[in-house]
Amino acid sequence: MVAQPTTLLVFKDGHRSEVVNYAIVGDTLFNFDEERTRKIRLADLDLAATREANDDRGVEFKLPPGSE
Repeated sequence: MVAQPTTLLVFKDGHRSEVVNYAIVGDTLFNFDEERTRKIRLADLDLAATREANDDRGVEFKLPPGSE
């Protein structure tokens, strides 16, 4: 089994969190971790910093059309 790369989320308050299994629906990112599902508002993320951090790691962070 090949491990999926982690996606780094950068929040506006400066903290960071890594996620593996997530979905974006509307203005919410759903993080499906092993124990529970967490909802994260896209408005709480620094989307430009999140994209840049993942680009630097070779991971694509893409928002669905209309999510920005």
